[in-house]
Amino acid sequence: MQYLEVDAVVIPCDQHLDQRKKEDQLPPPLVNFETHLLLHEEAGQYLRNECDSIKVCPLGKARITGGYLLPAKYVIHTNAPNIDVPDPIENCYINSLRLAIENNVKTIAFPCISTGGTFGYPHKETAHGVLRSVRKFLDIYHSHFELIVFCMTKEEEKKTYKEVLPRYFPL
Repeated sequence: MQYLEVDAVVIPCDQHLDQRKKEDQLPPPLVNFETHLLLHEEAGQYLRNECDSIKVCPLGKARITGGYLLPAKYVIHTNAPNIDVPDPIENCYINSLRLAIENNVKTIAFPCISTGGTFGYPHKETAHGVLRSVRKFLDIYHSHFELIVFCMTKEEEKKTYKEVLPRYFPL
């Protein structure tokens, strides 16, 4: 994701935008955010500084920062719930898309948010819910976007989206 030439890339975060410091005495994050860490590394210290200034991102919501050293102009951070939290994962995608529209983002890339691992969302059911929600959103706001990319890094994600994506976005 850190190499995509899109207006914005979306990454999962926690309520602190995962900018934890020892002096904060915060509990450890729920999961190792691989995408998050790689993007921060590529974007440079300015992204970390801007995240520190934001302070909080409520569950299911999204915040936007500059992309700095990334090809993407923006990074949209979304606070991803785990399966034990009643806030549906679809809110992360919809709130990211709303924020994209507010910032005139025409091209956007999403990773698979909250599937597997300690988040616990099952791949197939989550893919259906996410793609259904994004499809409904685009039925209303289609003119605002030129391209939406779903990035998969794990084989199970690739297999699931290859099967499910055509149902909501037929060629």
